[in-house]
Amino acid sequence: MMEIFFLTKIQPDSTSGTTPETFSGVVNFVGRVLKHDPIGEYSYGISRRDSANYNQQSNCATHQIISVLRTWVAEGNTIPLWKEPTPLERRKNFQPLTARQFRLGMLNIIQNEIRVEKLIQKIDCSDKRKKYEIEWEYSIDFSRMSPLIEFLFNQLGYSQEFVDEFWDKSIKY
Repeated sequence: MMEIFFLTKIQPDSTSGTTPETFSGVVNFVGRVLKHDPIGEYSYGISRRDSANYNQQSNCATHQIISVLRTWVAEGNTIPLWKEPTPLERRKNFQPLTARQFRLGMLNIIQNEIRVEKLIQKIDCSDKRKKYEIEWEYSIDFSRMSPLIEFLFNQLGYSQEFVDEFWDKSIKY
């Protein structure tokens, strides 16, 4: 059985999740998930369907979280309003692209993968150049916020918004 000592953060993932009955998002708490787990901070995701199907008799972890959330609201606390993430917050949460997805994106969206090696060769700083060469050649995935990615798209003259779009499309390859 889960032990929840106190809630540390409630992060809704939609605009309609401001009551325990409609909440959908992530709840962070201090406690333990299983009896023998160390006490620590845990995150637990709850869907709107879980909230709507809440059963006070259930002992499952989701319903325990919802029960604590209901008590917390009954004590006069409020679930914060969902806010649209900033472009930077969104970028930090992009899933990495596999090397395959990234290269297919370059080929299909930008239609020019060969320029990458040429761009890297133009870097004056040999340490930076070598680091980017190794990353380009051997990485199994690429992070949206990677300095190499920022460098490449900046050199190609693309905006941050274009790179976001590129990422959204390339993740499907």
